[in-house]
Amino acid sequence: MCPLCNVDVEHLLHVFFDCRFASECWSKAGLVYDMQRVEEAPPWLLDRIKNENFETCELIAKVLWGIWFARNQKVWEGKNITPSVTLEIRTKQIKEWQEAKKRKYVLNTVIRRYDRQEDMKWSPPSRGYFKLNVDASVVMGDSSYAVGMVIRDDRGRFVQGKNMRFLGMVTVLEAEARGVQEALKWLEELNLRNVTIECDSEGVVKAVNNGTQYYLEVGHVFDWCRVRLGSRVDFSLCHVKKQKNQLAHLMARVQCLVNCYNVFLSPPELLLETLSSDYSV
Repeated sequence: MCPLCNVDVEHLLHVFFDCRFASECWSKAGLVYDMQRVEEAPPWLLDRIKNENFETCELIAKVLWGIWFARNQKVWEGKNITPSVTLEIRTKQIKEWQEAKKRKYVLNTVIRRYDRQEDMKWSPPSRGYFKLNVDASVVMGDSSYAVGMVIRDDRGRFVQGKNMRFLGMVTVLEAEARGVQEALKWLEELNLRNVTIECDSEGVVKAVNNGTQYYLEVGHVFDWCRVRLGSRVDFSLCHVKKQKNQLAHLMARVQCLVNCYNVFLSPPELLLETLSSDYSV
């Protein structure tokens, strides 16, 4: 028998619609349905979900949930709950659930934003490898351009840095190509092995790695870099976003005389903040 009214056998239509307790719950929720011709509850409910708006479907769910909660309280704990209290409890729980979903959405948004920020940060190489980041600085109208290079180990620690300044007015592509060339020369001087060179010029990286032909002044630089990389299986050249190449960009801005270079065994002050941020990876 139905534990809420003890009048009829407990079946779906009775418990959720025909029972006096259930009818009062529907009435207090402001929903009135004629169930006289309904033979089975599940098809009726699926039809309502399909045709009612979201707010009504939510209200239907609240009533059904409340009736079942009151039924279980009576069966398992011997407690009698009025329809009004039943709906108040369900309303509160739905609100708490909605607030929890909002907090989860905000948390996921923050996590995704953090992940995107992390994706913009420099990442250390594999264990036992080094990374050399290289960038060029070209200022429109200047008669010289600069190149900055930074070597770090697999723990993100600063190994060495170098910047150079060359006389001449060149395109950004030419300056970036010269930067990669100078990076390879420097690595050979240091006799360093297992190095990934990172450059934020996609054009230079593609030209060197894919063998793209250039008939400009810079073409011979690409050819030189390609030959050097081909002879060193422990060297590789990769493209990275500018955000991951900030340290080399800052190194290129450190003061340097034309046709001269500086070697740094410890990072200059200009690099410290970015280096510390990258090191936290």
